[in-house]
Amino acid sequence: MTLPRFAFDTSQPSTTVPSKVLTGLRHSIESLVVRAASDDASLQAFVPAGTPADSSARAEAVAAQLLLRALQRPATADELAKYKGCILAGTGGNNNDKLRSGLRAAVQIVA
Repeated sequence: MTLPRFAFDTSQPSTTVPSKVLTGLRHSIESLVVRAASDDASLQAFVPAGTPADSSARAEAVAAQLLLRALQRPATADELAKYKGCILAGTGGNNNDKLRSGLRAAVQIVA
């Protein structure tokens, strides 16, 4: 399954987005995470190409992607640290299960 890519302009230092739009985006991201939970191939769409296998680097890359889509701007260092920690705290039997669990928790705190 191929997950959709969004064409947001994130080149500006800050963007004002109406709360109604942000609510819709957050709902969309929640839906994507649920779809990613269905199989490992879909889950890998959240991991940017070339991301090191190291769990910390992987969590940071995934958090940066998630926040870029949710907030429509690059994450601040504090935001990135918060969501990276959430993703790293994921539980499960293997790395994909941990990533899935961490993503679910991260999406809950985006709202």
